[in-house]
This record gives sequence, structure tokens and C-alpha cells, in this order.
Amino acid sequence: MRRLATLILAGGQAKRFPGKLSVRLDGIPLLLRVIRNTQDFAPISIAGHPELSVTLDAALECRVLIDEHPGSGPLGAILSAFRQIEATHIAVVAGDMPFVTATILHTLATALDGEDEASVATHDHTREPLLAIYDRQATLHAGEPLFATGERSVGALLDTLRVREVDISSENLANINRREDALLHFTAIEGPS
Repeated sequence: MRRLATLILAGGQAKRFPGKLSVRLDGIPLLLRVIRNTQDFAPISIAGHPELSVTLDAALECRVLIDEHPGSGPLGAILSAFRQIEATHIAVVAGDMPFVTATILHTLATALDGEDEASVATHDHTREPLLAIYDRQATLHAGEPLFATGERSVGALLDTLRVREVDISSENLANINRREDALLHFTAIEGPS
């Protein structure tokens, strides 16, 4: 029986848009928006910096896992968090994807077949490895040796797993990487410029 969890990645340096996860988009901080949109899927943990628990603590109401491999990209954060989360399958969501919903995560979970080790969102045949559901054990088994060799790409991890691709609308895959991205999707933006 599957035991599901959600991991929101919130530990990046955000060099193109510093502080973006706490920027208010139409009145709601970006990270809080992602949490609210996905909270009906499974218990949420956040892979992030220690200051997250200070900045948004009152609103988060979920476990913040400190990355054991800071500065090593999302693969390091995923492996670190997967060692700490007790679940058979973990949905991974980038903290800067404000249009991902619990419904999308349910779609990815439903698509998983018994032999699949991951179910990943795709659009135009391009994988989005930071919107996927991963078999925890398979990910750790394949990911730890990759990481030990210096690999930091989550795409490289997917290349080693049996993957089910699920087409998801491009509107739901939008990332807020720059202030300009936020301006495309939201009216009011409050926070670092």
C-alpha cells in the first residue's frame, strides 16, 4: 500500500529573484501559495533553509527539513529529505511553481503503475523533474551513487528510473524564476525587486 508525502523544494539561492519565495503575489507569499495549493494531497515537508521557519513559521504549519547538502542543487535536497520522510512515494514540487495543485499531484499518483519508480509531469515531451512523484526507496537506491559521483541533475536521476510521463498543461508548470515571470501571472507583487 502506498504511503504518500509531499516535499516542497525551497532551498535554492534564487540568484535571479532573491527572496522570491516570500514575495507576495496578489497578497499571498509564493511559498505559502504552493503549500495551500497542494495541502489536500498528502502531508507536506519543506526542504529549505533554517530561516524559513522564522520567516513564514506562523503560516507554514509543516515540517521544515534542513538540507544536508546545501549548495548541491535539488538532487542533494531531494536525497537529504527522502532520508528523513517516512513514506513509500513522495511528490516533489518546486517552491516556485504557484499553479501546481493537489489535483495535479493526484493525477501523477494515479498514473503510477506497479513497475513505475516515478511519475513525472511533461509538456511537449519535456520532463519537469521537480513536479513528479518518486518511489522513495528506488530514488535513494539510484540517487545516492549518482550524487556520490558528483552528479547534481535530477534529470540524470530520472534517466536511471522506470518513469511514467504524464502530460500536464503548460500553465500549471509555470515557474517564477524572475520578477518578470511574476508580472506575467499576477497583478500585485510585493517584496524584493
